[in-house]
Amino acid sequence: MLELTKKADYALRTMIEVAASEGGSLSTAEVAEREDIPYQFLRKVAQELVAAGLLTSSRGVRGGLALAHPAQTISLLEIVRAVDEPALSRCLIDPAACNRRSRCVIYPVWRRLQRELERAMESVLLSDLAERHRIVFPRPAGAARGVPGSQPVRTAPKGDSKGHISKGAGRTSPQHRGPITVRDGSS
Repeated sequence: MLELTKKADYALRTMIEVAASEGGSLSTAEVAEREDIPYQFLRKVAQELVAAGLLTSSRGVRGGLALAHPAQTISLLEIVRAVDEPALSRCLIDPAACNRRSRCVIYPVWRRLQRELERAMESVLLSDLAERHRIVFPRPAGAARGVPGSQPVRTAPKGDSKGHISKGAGRTSPQHRGPITVRDGSS
């Protein structure tokens, strides 16, 4: 039946990721990595979302993608329409191009179902999707970009009594917030 295109799927995932970020903006590279979306494809999708007025884009260290409007004012339908047309039938996209429309018995049914689909998609708000995203993919407190101590920190490996460090020692821990101390074993 109705199947969203990859572009629409990526647009939805991008908008949800940006809305769920607590820092207000994310770089395209961060979204691509978090959502496992090819970077070049995501850049094109993000440009369309910016052109549609759903995202803003700014350059620089603190730049990135940010919502152009509050998440509670953006619907699933708006996001999909920004990059694609969610239609059940080709004749609903361009009715004038359908030469059978005047005698097609299924056309009125498709139109009614299309209206119902659009109403349902319009009732789903980005803010609700972002909240669900935060529950399913929790981030450590302050995990926004640029917040000190918010990124995983590589802890210093511990040496044996002679100061030798074993291969593979040291782990990444998002919970570690204190200073990293490296002991040289000569105490």
